[in-house]
Amino acid sequence: MKHYLLLFIVLFFFACKNDAGDRVENDKKIGFYQNDNWSVRIASGLGNITYADNDKIHIWSQSPVLDIEFTADSTPFTVTFHLHNMMSTTMLYEDDLGTSITKVSSDNKTQVFDVTLLNASARITAASPDQNSAGEFSFALVSDIQDAVYKVDDIWDSINSYPEISFVVSTGDLTHRGTTEQMDVFFSKLELLEKPFYSTAGNHDVGWDREEVWARRFGRVNFSFVYRHCYFTFIDSASAGIHPDVYSWLDTWLENGKNSVHTVITHYPPVDPDGTRNASFSSRMEAWKFLKMLAKANVDLTLYGHIHSYYAFQNAGIDAYISGGGGGIDEHYDGMGRHWLRITIDANEGIKSVDLIRVD
Repeated sequence: MKHYLLLFIVLFFFACKNDAGDRVENDKKIGFYQNDNWSVRIASGLGNITYADNDKIHIWSQSPVLDIEFTADSTPFTVTFHLHNMMSTTMLYEDDLGTSITKVSSDNKTQVFDVTLLNASARITAASPDQNSAGEFSFALVSDIQDAVYKVDDIWDSINSYPEISFVVSTGDLTHRGTTEQMDVFFSKLELLEKPFYSTAGNHDVGWDREEVWARRFGRVNFSFVYRHCYFTFIDSASAGIHPDVYSWLDTWLENGKNSVHTVITHYPPVDPDGTRNASFSSRMEAWKFLKMLAKANVDLTLYGHIHSYYAFQNAGIDAYISGGGGGIDEHYDGMGRHWLRITIDANEGIKSVDLIRVD
């Protein structure tokens, strides 16, 4: 009996050492760097600063658009910005005449700029030229890769073959345990994907490593951005629910997107459409609360993972899709196999189509 009790304590410790509250606190720290000479702040924490020294900074983007505040103690002062996970067409735009910007290189999803600050501070925006144009575009959804991370290449190849795809979103479960070693493998494979990749965390991504691996590599688990007048909101439900502190962020993001096309992405479906599995929010009351908020804010589309199959349904009158076809063991052994979704939307016309693309 003592052995079972010890095992429970050990498992409980490892499961709780990166809980939803920890992830909320990590979210608050993302997007700021300062040294003795200069500082950078990225609006809404949408860029994770993975490295910086006296004259360069590396930023992993969680949005097609970054709004950056750049300040220095003395000018002129030049910093080389390495912007990772950005579209190949990304440019830097200044809000005033406080900077001189030169594009140094463009390599797939990494864009490099020399930025010289001429005044004490400046605001610059990283975005593709089509950022503010309405019209039709497509994005991809792929989730629940897990142990299949070693053979994800052909999924990336499939997505790369569709030039209309602007970026890829995910509900998480990118590896089986989210450890440093497994995330290293995922990021090495991600280099083969030609599109930016934005994801929240799944239950397999967190709680297994003493380091805050997700925050260190990706950045936030709760975030929201706008692309071509369409809103995308990512919510952390990796603990089978939403941390209470996240609801204030969600309120703001839902209000901001209330009169626009709005897609909400989270790992667990609030309610399991099958109804026979323990594969949804752990609280039905919270599921009701969450869906009521989304319905009240006129959300157009909800995207989920966790269940390793494909479902198209509605929740609270909102179109909903579960797509867990990244390679995790099939939920029902139903022959669905690996797959991803191609979703086409338009800021004026809404959700135009959701297509199931089989890989196997």
